[in-house]
Amino acid sequence: EAGYSVVLANTNEQDDLEQEAIRTLRSKRVDGLLVSPVQGSYEHLAQLHRDGAPLVLMNRHIDEIQADYVINNNQFGAYQAVKHLVDLGHTHIAHITGPLQVSSVRERIAGYKQALSEAGLPTDPCSITHTRFDMDGGYGAALRLLGSGTHPTAIFTYSDLMAVGVLKALRELGLRVPRDISLVGYDDIEFAVFLEAPLTTVRQSMYEIGVCSAQIMLEILHNPAHTVGQHRVVLDPQLIVRGSTAAPSQRAA
Repeated sequence: EAGYSVVLANTNEQDDLEQEAIRTLRSKRVDGLLVSPVQGSYEHLAQLHRDGAPLVLMNRHIDEIQADYVINNNQFGAYQAVKHLVDLGHTHIAHITGPLQVSSVRERIAGYKQALSEAGLPTDPCSITHTRFDMDGGYGAALRLLGSGTHPTAIFTYSDLMAVGVLKALRELGLRVPRDISLVGYDDIEFAVFLEAPLTTVRQSMYEIGVCSAQIMLEILHNPAHTVGQHRVVLDPQLIVRGSTAAPSQRAA
C-alpha cells in the first residue's frame, strides 16, 4: 500500500541461512529489513545496527542490540496456558520447548514457572524438554519425555506445530487426548481446530505483529529524526480453550 515491493526469505531456523539471506538482501540494496531472528548468533544483526541499516525485529528480540521490535507477550501467554491446566487440577505439567538462546523460549519458560510457582507447585527440570521448532521435534521430545519414567498429566508445547508431533507420539503410545493426557499449544495456527482433539492454544496475532512492524519500518524510512529503539511493542496473546484439555479426574483409569 505504501508503494514498496516485498522480498521474502525463509531461514528455517538456521543461522547460516539467516546470515546468507541478509547478505543477499543488502547486496540488492533493499530499503529496510524486518527480521524474525534465529538467535543462534547475532553479530550480523549487530553489524546492521552499526551500519545504520533500517531494522525491525519481529516476534523475537535481542537484548544486546538496540533495535525496534514488535513481539508477543510470551511470558503472559505461557502463564495463561499453564494456569488453565493448574485450574483444571493438573499438578504435573511438562513443557516441550526450543533452544534456550531464543528469547521467546526463555520468556515462555518464565511464564510456565510463574504459573506453577503461584500454585505452590515445584518446577522439575526433568519436565522441561528442549528440541527443534517443528513437528518432528515435538514428536521426538514427547517420546523421550514419556520414555524417561516421567508421567505428566498435561503437556504445554512451545508451538502448535510441536503439539502436532506430540499428538503423534501419544497416539503411538496408546494415550488419548484429553482422556489420558491434556495438551496445550501456542500460536493458534489455522488447522489447530481440525485436529482429532481440537487444540487448546494461545493465540498470538501474527498478522498484527506484521502490520505493526511494517508501520514502524515506514516511519524509520520516512522520518530522519527517528530514534533507533524507540518502538518496542508488546502485544498480549489470548488463551483459546478447546477439546484437548480436561481435568485429571475426568481421565479414564
